[in-house]
Amino acid sequence: MSAGFAQPTAEHKHLQENVGTWNVECQYFWDPAKGPTVTQGKETVEMLGEFWNVTHFETTIDGAPLIGSATIGYHPDEKKWVSTWIDSFNPRLFHFTGRYDEDGKVLTMHAKAPHPATGQMVAWRTTDEMLGPDEKRFEMFLGGPEGGEFKIASYHYERAK
Repeated sequence: MSAGFAQPTAEHKHLQENVGTWNVECQYFWDPAKGPTVTQGKETVEMLGEFWNVTHFETTIDGAPLIGSATIGYHPDEKKWVSTWIDSFNPRLFHFTGRYDEDGKVLTMHAKAPHPATGQMVAWRTTDEMLGPDEKRFEMFLGGPEGGEFKIASYHYERAK
């Protein structure tokens, strides 16, 4: 890379950990009275240059295919992680920003986006934790209209062999 172009930081090099194909157990918590809906999924993660992960995610929910794609990278000027998400269930682009905890193990991201049922703008929060080189966990929380939040999804990833 030319000296005039941006150089990857340690954070950008960290993105390499996610590259590959992952088998995903997906749990969705739509109705607390019924317990989680469990389904299997697959995610592939590639590098786009030295600065970005690009993902392709597939699962089914109640028999309907869900296909999604995310980008994630580190914004060195703002010293925070940035991410986008789009999927086949939703006409909206989600934009998240966040930081790792002090131990560098859990990435917590935040967004303001419409509630899937009401369309009202609410807070979204995700956590992403590497449990080992071949295992990670992702959880998503949705803000309630009167404050607080509840978990709507939990994904357990294992690297495909």
